[in-house]
Amino acid sequence: LTPVSEPVSGGSDMLPKDAAIVDAFRSVDAQLKVEHHKVRCGTTATSLYVSYDRAKDRWSVKCGWCGDSRAMMIDADGKTNAPLSIDHRIERADELERIEKLTKSDLLPNGTPASYITRRQNSRGEYGPKAVFSGVTGISHLMTRSIGDPHGAPALIPDAEVMLKEDLANGTRLVLASDGLWDVYDEAGVARAVRNISE
Repeated sequence: LTPVSEPVSGGSDMLPKDAAIVDAFRSVDAQLKVEHHKVRCGTTATSLYVSYDRAKDRWSVKCGWCGDSRAMMIDADGKTNAPLSIDHRIERADELERIEKLTKSDLLPNGTPASYITRRQNSRGEYGPKAVFSGVTGISHLMTRSIGDPHGAPALIPDAEVMLKEDLANGTRLVLASDGLWDVYDEAGVARAVRNISE
């Protein structure tokens, strides 16, 4: 983060409210489900809102995310890094608990769950990781939140989570990427790569 010309000043007060970010994600979800209803998949999303406080010469960053694309920051010194988001996947205890509650309360007319968790199985009968399945379509996802997926399990919600980091120094670096990066590199590996590029 580095100020350019005349950055908007005001610190974290200038950032959007959490509810506005959640509403924006829900709005995009509804629009995609209508416009792309024949598509058999959705998407993840990560957005960053950045504000500069000229009086303090410090930055504030608010991250809104849904799914398993991810954001992280690397401090100006390049030595420490911290997540700006936490993946929405079954491995998260709170996400697992949310979906397990739904499997008991959100039932189809025949009494079976509209959403359920079980391990994927390939055509050879080999089992893979646990996933969230739709009781209607049978389509499964490893993530627990998604945007614009008309055929996914009802438990696959588009609600963004929001994280705020304040008092960031000039030179702080932000990294946003899809699961394609994070499935291969952890945050420490990405931080090393960014430091190497910077040097």
